[in-house]
Amino acid sequence: GSPRRVAFLDSPGRFQLALYQSQHPTALFSTMFASPVKVLFLLFLVLKITTTFSSTVVTLADGKATFPDGSTREVGVFSSQIQDLLNYFEPVDAEAMRLTTFYNSSVLRYLDISGEYFVDTPLSLPSMFVLRAVGSSLSFSLAPNATVPSDSPSSLVHISAGVSYSAVLGGTFDATADAAWEAIRIEDGTHNSVRSVTALSHVFEAWKSTVTIRGGTRNELSHSLIDGGDKAGRCAWTIATSYALVHDNVIQKCIGHVLDLDAYTSSSAAYNNLIQDTGEGNTVGGGQAIFVEETASGNFVFNNTLRNNFNGVAVYSLTVGPVAGNIIANNVIEKTVNIGVSSGGGDANYTNHAEDNVFVGNKVSGSGEADCQVMHGHVVGDYWVGNEAGDGGDLKWMGTEGYANPTSKNVTVFEP
Repeated sequence: GSPRRVAFLDSPGRFQLALYQSQHPTALFSTMFASPVKVLFLLFLVLKITTTFSSTVVTLADGKATFPDGSTREVGVFSSQIQDLLNYFEPVDAEAMRLTTFYNSSVLRYLDISGEYFVDTPLSLPSMFVLRAVGSSLSFSLAPNATVPSDSPSSLVHISAGVSYSAVLGGTFDATADAAWEAIRIEDGTHNSVRSVTALSHVFEAWKSTVTIRGGTRNELSHSLIDGGDKAGRCAWTIATSYALVHDNVIQKCIGHVLDLDAYTSSSAAYNNLIQDTGEGNTVGGGQAIFVEETASGNFVFNNTLRNNFNGVAVYSLTVGPVAGNIIANNVIEKTVNIGVSSGGGDANYTNHAEDNVFVGNKVSGSGEADCQVMHGHVVGDYWVGNEAGDGGDLKWMGTEGYANPTSKNVTVFEP
């Protein structure tokens, strides 16, 4: 007979084409199922590649857990006790995750939680898991005996390396009792979200923020209130990450870089945020409402409202650079103590400069020193177009007269 093309299962999710010579259609099956061992092996492979997840919901109310079968258990109100409860959710299979497209309520695992809880050690979330507040009563705050393991950062909630498709939905996370603690931190995770939370901290350290996204890719911070209480250095911080989404938040009362798109943040977006009340006196590190800095590149900052801040949007490279290819568009910047929008780079190393950034359609008004500073140090190829005064007057420009900075070139302000 003629050769037949037959698909054999070679490994989970993969197929190998083989030529099978047969005189009769049933010869293939009699060969495949000649041994019970082969039958079991083939069934195992089929089950392996068709593994699916099913949603699980556990409820935790004031420290008491209720499981899907109706059974209950006293867990407690400390994060270490909740961490033990999370062992109920089995680890997910990485190969099955790779083959999954829709991560929604049909496959995710939920802890529906309400009540007041105390963090004695950072709460670490697993993959495909949602910490979901029920009602408005959920709160996490620091326990008097809080300690940090040597392998964990000091955050109330931690989404760590290798964790994917996890989320924190709702609740108040108050780390203000100790200035060394962050509220929530995503570190080297992928496809995770923090939504609709109230995050509070007084953290004031170089590598920390009230909410941090460090490393990883495609993580989100949205629809939240982030408050530094006029003490925190950063409120929201992204660093060494890509495709981060920071949007629809109210971010306020931080005294350093309020929303900081820091070094090696790329292809990310900050939009529809209200950033406010970081005004006169809040000048640590420049007091920028939005800071796009160092090697941050290819980011999109748009449709934000900035009000009552020391500086508005600053694009700047000091230590590493360039900070390049970012688009700052359609933002409203009002009542800035110093500079509304600025771009540049510092020190004697000219590689630390701003390059090919675009500033378009921003409305700036009420700036104390200047609305727009186009050469705050070294700049190459920035383009400013369609920016206007939000109060109907004229923009106050700084650093455009005859290329005021001799190291800058090809900077264009187009006002037809």
